[in-house]
Amino acid sequence: MNAGDTVKIHFYVGAPGPGWNVNVDDVTTRQSGTITLNSKYGPMLPAFDNQQIGNALGWGLVDDTPNSFVWEIGHTSPYTKPADKFCVPGQTFCDSFDQAHWLGFSPLQIKSVTLAGGSTASEWAVVSDTGGKAEVLGNSFVGPTDCSSYGGPFCTYPWFTFNERTTRSATAPTIRG
Repeated sequence: MNAGDTVKIHFYVGAPGPGWNVNVDDVTTRQSGTITLNSKYGPMLPAFDNQQIGNALGWGLVDDTPNSFVWEIGHTSPYTKPADKFCVPGQTFCDSFDQAHWLGFSPLQIKSVTLAGGSTASEWAVVSDTGGKAEVLGNSFVGPTDCSSYGGPFCTYPWFTFNERTTRSATAPTIRG
């Protein structure tokens, strides 16, 4: 995949035994691949039968739905140094809170959601478990930060915008983060 590519991602449970399958089709390059979520401990399967608010695993602060797309904020990348390190606003080793860095990304656009049987989602949303000025100024669960004011290098929380309506039933958020 490359920046600007259009991809289609299909999650489904395969035959009994192997676990969830994730098909990724890069429409732009015409390449594709499948990931099967299985390990030495056995298959990873959905925890809930229904995709609805409240059916979420209890490991985060947000009461999301079981299938969610996540842009991680507050961690360094596993491919950088320091790798996989938690960070808070004001720390210069982490680009999560540096507006100049995350504005350099091409926006991720979620253009539609299609459900089993080909139906489209009537509603879908974006959410943040913490953030904004409260996190940057140290007034959320993250605790003290090195930021004395909101804005400026490493003291801005990533944000998203809504684009125009792309279909009859869904808007396309542009996620910046």
